[in-house]
Amino acid sequence: MSASSGPIKAYGRVRGNGNAYSTTGATVTKLGGAGAYRINLANNIPGGNYVVQLTAYGDGRFISVTSQSANNFTIQVSHYQYTTHWLLGTIVNISASDSDFYFTVIN
Repeated sequence: MSASSGPIKAYGRVRGNGNAYSTTGATVTKLGGAGAYRINLANNIPGGNYVVQLTAYGDGRFISVTSQSANNFTIQVSHYQYTTHWLLGTIVNISASDSDFYFTVIN
């Protein structure tokens, strides 16, 4: 079954540099700036109203969709790190980060 005939329209695993380990139904472009990527869908999904499931690889990483249209979506991968300040206590530092990630598009 092709990626476009069932509910799963595209999926893949992508390296932090933007090169794909493996993708079906999409290509990936590494954008300028750390942790920014665009996933280009092989087939448009009218209205752009589809579900994107994402997983970032590695401890302390999180990932989110930053824009979505009928033929692509962009994501941002970030990581957090805890530090302890003698006066302020625990501080969470968050920064964008290139990281391997997985995605699934469902419609």
